[in-house]
Parts: sequence; structure tokens; C-alpha cells
Amino acid sequence: MDDEDEAVRFSAASSLFELGDYSGEEELIEGLGSENEDFRFQALLFLGKMRSRAAIPGIIELLKDPQPQTRSTAAYILGLFKERSALGPLIETMNDPQVNVRKDCWEAVKTISGEDLPFQYDNDPLIRAREQRAWKEWYDGQWAVGSGE
Repeated sequence: MDDEDEAVRFSAASSLFELGDYSGEEELIEGLGSENEDFRFQALLFLGKMRSRAAIPGIIELLKDPQPQTRSTAAYILGLFKERSALGPLIETMNDPQVNVRKDCWEAVKTISGEDLPFQYDNDPLIRAREQRAWKEWYDGQWAVGSGE
């Protein structure tokens, strides 16, 4: 776990996780920021299964990942965590170029907020933009810092 090589640390943390030992959590969280897309994705999956609350800031950052599967999975996991601090970034990511990412962000926002405003994630971009704006306005009025959290 103290090795200088990221791949060795990640491999050790992953092996511990597979054995049910979560002592490599810090190394897995570090893996969320790796340049290696496979490390990022595997770390995301492991930390999601661990329900690692310490990983939430890194998971939120993965909503900007270059890989659509990683962005989509990050949104899904944030929804599972019901993480309120992720609402703003999730609403922003509802304009993602990939339909599955937009859908997973919307589902996560609905799960976290308990609201069911419409969002046609697979429809016309102008309609999506209008519906995303409605979500932003709702968020600003209900959940933004100092107004309901």
C-alpha cells in the first residue's frame, strides 16, 4: 500500500476489497483521480459497493470524466447514496452529450430530491434545456446553500 507505483497501490487496495477488507479505501479514493481510466472506473465501482461517504467529492468530480460509462455510473452511485451535495452537479450534468448519462443524472436527482419534475433526456435539446432550467430553478429555491439543506 506504500509503494510508489500507483498500479501496485491500486492492485493491493483492489485485492483487499475483494477479500472484504476495506482498509485500502484511501488508495481507492486516490484511484478516482487516476489518469488511468480503468483505475478510475474500478475505484468508482469498489467505493460504491463500499458505500464510502469519504469518496463522495471524488465521485462528484467523475461526473466530468471523459468516459460516458464512468459519468453515468458516478451519477447512479450518487443517487444510491442520496447525496444532497451532488444535486447541483447532477443537474448541471443533465445536459451531457450522452443520453444514458442524462438519464442517470435525472434519476439520481429524483431519488435524492424526492421530486419528479419532467425531463425528457432523449428528446429535443431545446426542450431538455427548458426542463433542465426548471430543475435548476427548483434547486436554487429549495436546496441551494442556506435554503433547505
